[in-house]
Amino acid sequence: MRRRVTLSLLACTTALQWGCYTYRPVQSAPVPPQQRGAVVLNDQGRLLLSDRLGSLIDRVEGTFISHDSTGVVLEVTGTKDVRGGSSMWSGERVEIPSSAILGYQTRELSRSRSILLGGSVIGLIAAATFGLSLDLFGDDSGQRGDTANPRDPGGSPISSVGRIPVSVP
Repeated sequence: MRRRVTLSLLACTTALQWGCYTYRPVQSAPVPPQQRGAVVLNDQGRLLLSDRLGSLIDRVEGTFISHDSTGVVLEVTGTKDVRGGSSMWSGERVEIPSSAILGYQTRELSRSRSILLGGSVIGLIAAATFGLSLDLFGDDSGQRGDTANPRDPGGSPISSVGRIPVSVP
């Protein structure tokens, strides 16, 4: 059971870690090499790169490899389309010409999201460590799945120490 809880916490932490970053507003200066960021495409860029990146791509995210007057080279980690959809990539290198670029966005750590994530993870770990469970729906009959039937003269209730009953109004 503890192993399952630990693996679940690690999976949640990994998934939520992506949410700890934000992209700064569009700027004209490219992101320095070896840093994460995004390239925002213009209409011409969407059309020009549709065969390599997919149709209606708005933003290409990844690690900047190089940039010069002709364009930029990215190791792409993901794309966002104009409808809000996204797709994950595994680091393929893509060259984006300057004529296709509307602007650049830098990726930075969001302190507020990180603090919220940290508090959530600490709370989940504390709950798992101390064996607390929340009975969110309540049980009107007073019976629990882990106790014997109190009306059964031969049964004895099992202790429910460490459990916090919570009822939702």
